[in-house]
Amino acid sequence: MRFRRAIFLFVILVGALSASEDRQKQLASLDLSSKITGEGWNRIGVRDHYGINVPLLCLHSQRDSGCGEFYDLFPLIDWMQSMGMDILQFLPLNDTGGIVSPYSPLSFYALHPIYLSLEVLPYLRQAPQDFWSDLKEMKALNKTDRVDYFEVLKKKEMFLEEYVSYFKSRLIKRTEYQEFLKSASYWITDYALYKVLVKRFGSSWMKWPKDLQYPSPDKMKRLKEEYAEEMHFYQIVQSLCFEQMEKVRHYANQHGVFLLGDLTFLIDTNSSEVWRHPDFFKIDKSVGVPVEKEFPEGQYWALPPYNWKVIEESGDRMLLERIQTYGRLYDLYRLDSCLGYFAQFEIPLGRPAKEGAYFPSNEDEAIQNGKKVITSFINEVKNLLPYAEAFAMSPRMYQVLEDFGIAKLKTFVGTNTTYSADRLLYSGKDLPILELFMLSNHDNLPLRRWWFENPEKAGLISKYYGWNYEKILTTEQQRQLIDMVYEANPIFHINMLYDLLPANLTKPPEEEGINVPGTYSDKNWTYRFKPSVEELITNSELRSLATPKLREKISKQSS
Repeated sequence: MRFRRAIFLFVILVGALSASEDRQKQLASLDLSSKITGEGWNRIGVRDHYGINVPLLCLHSQRDSGCGEFYDLFPLIDWMQSMGMDILQFLPLNDTGGIVSPYSPLSFYALHPIYLSLEVLPYLRQAPQDFWSDLKEMKALNKTDRVDYFEVLKKKEMFLEEYVSYFKSRLIKRTEYQEFLKSASYWITDYALYKVLVKRFGSSWMKWPKDLQYPSPDKMKRLKEEYAEEMHFYQIVQSLCFEQMEKVRHYANQHGVFLLGDLTFLIDTNSSEVWRHPDFFKIDKSVGVPVEKEFPEGQYWALPPYNWKVIEESGDRMLLERIQTYGRLYDLYRLDSCLGYFAQFEIPLGRPAKEGAYFPSNEDEAIQNGKKVITSFINEVKNLLPYAEAFAMSPRMYQVLEDFGIAKLKTFVGTNTTYSADRLLYSGKDLPILELFMLSNHDNLPLRRWWFENPEKAGLISKYYGWNYEKILTTEQQRQLIDMVYEANPIFHINMLYDLLPANLTKPPEEEGINVPGTYSDKNWTYRFKPSVEELITNSELRSLATPKLREKISKQSS
């Protein structure tokens, strides 16, 4: 009996080693280290990577003041490390002011103060009791069903104004603050002045006094002198945001976790950069999506396209300095709407999408533009690895990404939403290796909700796996679909955190979801996780769902 068992274990071990060797050969065949992105791949390792996408706003913990905060990420990183995960992905963290969507930033560089962890601010322990009473009151905002974005933002801004006013003389002398001003000199004073003027004259710079709409360099200098005291507040707040986020990044890297940021393709018309460089953008147009089956009226994003010709001729480093900034905070980044770097779908301002057109319309020009822009990004910070949201691109554009060693996004829900019933994606085993595979992303319905609302397609998938279809996904079915992502052929295996949650930690299917693309709703972007961070990291069922095949696959590859 012992001899038979020994033979059995030996066969299993040989099979595991053989599988590991085959995978290593498959990865080596990509020759990623020799690509233009090679330094980025060498940094994270040419191996399978596993992780989660966490919309930071949606978290809540005992220490928070109304929404997820930077310091919530420390326990999540510990939790990820304990399970062998090494990629923590975010939605954009840029300052959007009074705009809820994280994809309409008011600055290419500034972080959103709404994410500041208030309880750990410098010198706060020495503050009067009123400060702590305010923080205690703000904790009630953690308990709303959805994030009350505008109330949280208002309360946090009021708190920060009082805090900076009380400790200003000490904050501006901190070494961290002085070093931040130097490292962020290419953007911080323009941004701070812009924020001061927004507070004084309103959010639309096109409605400011005429002499402030297109200020000359001399005028900018005088304005910065005039408003220097008010600018201190925004500069201090940004220094605190970067200080906290850089600590998170350092801690993550120490624990074998890489941070994956989201580089929004566009910026809001009423942003600091469009105000300072209106000629760099086509402010008489909006980017969008053409009329197609999924969106019969197309999409109008109300965000200005780039004027690539003017940007190139100016020699300005605005976009490259943005990559520099991301290099301070992240190890990888997502090229949002990557198609736009090749060709933008431009719609006349205020007109329907059907009146829009791609520019450039010539594919040779589009390929040239995409290559030029993406190459400049990669060369700016060579060990910062991009991957691409590469929907609706042509085969030649996809080839550029492959030649550059850039993985492209693939989602199970998104693919099966778009595909007809006779072309469904049932598993990820035959997908290309140079992809980032997820069950869903923020622009798809979460897995449970999609399963509930798409009985025909979900029924076919059930049949493929030998299940009887029920509208409510069972725990075992969820487990098998999670494992399907972990065992898929792509090199990146990442899931939205809510797709990993067991049913008892989720809301009813119809209430799940972060965003419905192309729509305006008070439910877009205000989703809040049902469990707290403390509950997430201690829940045994969640751990079981998130890890069953992960540890096995990693151990095989390290054998």
